[in-house]
Amino acid sequence: MRMKTEQLDDTETETVIPLQDINKIECQFENDKSKPGSHDDTLEHPRPAFIGNVSSFIDELKNNMATRHSALLSVCVCLAYMVQGWSKGQLGPAFLDLLVISNTDLKRGSGFMTSYFAGRLVGAILAGAIHPKMNRYLIFVVAMVVNAIAVAAIPWCILYELMMTAHALHGISGGVLDVAVTSEGVSIWGDSDRGRSYFQILCAAFAVSGIFAPMATAPFLLPTDTTGVSWNSTNTSLPVNMILSNNQSEHSDNATMAIQETSRLYIAYSMSAGLTVIVTFPFLILFLKSAARSSIITVKKHVKSKFIGNRHPSLKCFQFLNAMIFSAVFSTIDLTFGGYLTVFCVRYLDWKKIHGAILTSLILFSQLVGRIFGAFAVRALSSHALLMLSTVVCTLGFVGLAICAAVRFHTGIWISVCVIGVPLGVLWPGFVSWTNTNLIPVTGKVSSSMFISAFTGAMISPLFLGFMMETSMMWFCYINFGESCIMLTNALIMVWYTKYSSEKDSKPGIALVNRT
Repeated sequence: MRMKTEQLDDTETETVIPLQDINKIECQFENDKSKPGSHDDTLEHPRPAFIGNVSSFIDELKNNMATRHSALLSVCVCLAYMVQGWSKGQLGPAFLDLLVISNTDLKRGSGFMTSYFAGRLVGAILAGAIHPKMNRYLIFVVAMVVNAIAVAAIPWCILYELMMTAHALHGISGGVLDVAVTSEGVSIWGDSDRGRSYFQILCAAFAVSGIFAPMATAPFLLPTDTTGVSWNSTNTSLPVNMILSNNQSEHSDNATMAIQETSRLYIAYSMSAGLTVIVTFPFLILFLKSAARSSIITVKKHVKSKFIGNRHPSLKCFQFLNAMIFSAVFSTIDLTFGGYLTVFCVRYLDWKKIHGAILTSLILFSQLVGRIFGAFAVRALSSHALLMLSTVVCTLGFVGLAICAAVRFHTGIWISVCVIGVPLGVLWPGFVSWTNTNLIPVTGKVSSSMFISAFTGAMISPLFLGFMMETSMMWFCYINFGESCIMLTNALIMVWYTKYSSEKDSKPGIALVNRT
């Protein structure tokens, strides 16, 4: 038995209910309608309430099958985002070793990050095209399997071209997974206090794995004195402290052989691939169950991707463009700040790589603190107020980082990184929630647009940043500060759009949808 609704838009959601539970759900509907204040006259058809004003969330889990399934799906999506955070957390500490493994310098090695972010861009575009047409659980399965294969292959790519290809493939799968996680995460609980809090928690799960990834990677890195890679592209890119043959033609072969014998980075990356495969299994089970069409009812609901409110169309388009610029600049800061922080600390501040890896973990720990704070703050502060506060603090943190680096005040570096990390943790989930509430519902295609702009910025930034850091490592601080000022300007425009526009919002964001 199957029920279908007319397709209203290219984005759809599904509610999948086993036949044996239909009677139970009908009884639940009748009981809910019989309770005082439980019937919402604004709904055309009654459905289980996700946000219970009468019973607690624990009671809902016990008594409401739809809530139980949403909670389980929430956990699965969190796990998928955690493996993303783990692989991202490895990128910064492992970057110097990847330069040595592939026998290249910083200028050419910046192409690894560019290739990775170009892949993320392609993945976001691909996800926007397939998300409305493909089973969403299958999207998770395919993306994570490809991601695991790419991650496992990276430490073995001793050729520069292979390393570029592996990072591109890693990026494509990551881009698809980003869109899938974001659209699924927003729609599980909808535009509500619970939904906004969950999205902060979802991003916190990303940070949790990112905290431990650098620490888990550090024991497998080459010692600092064997990775003295020249940053000048006109010089040799081989480790300067290696004892090599006097024959220049044998220089590269001997260095590569020594690297292959001592590098253990493949162990850390194999751990990442294994975690990704493990997390794939819950989505594979969900896909197989959803594919059993002979014993289910499928109810399709559709969400229109239309701008919210009665403001002038040109103003809405301008704000959408502003939001995409914010997405691009934030992604540039978030993804390249951690990626180049270890290089900056080792080459400019003369730190050991283990200290750079710990500092990278500190960024992610600070982001975790920010997201835990955000999970509670969204219930007390409006989304635009939270965005404004976070961008101001982030900008001040980059000012402090530049000053402390200039005077080589190492304690100040640690403090500044914490000050930067906390608001960075709040910004992305706060931005997505603001967009979903005030601008346009975050469906699969809107999520894809966000990540297309995000990874366009992140794709361009590594080459520019790597080039400028060859002239002076302090450009790492200057460029990040300039980007934070752009982001602050974007946030000011968002506040103006929300508070001082003459028109008011006329409808909410994504409705609460039962996702099974």
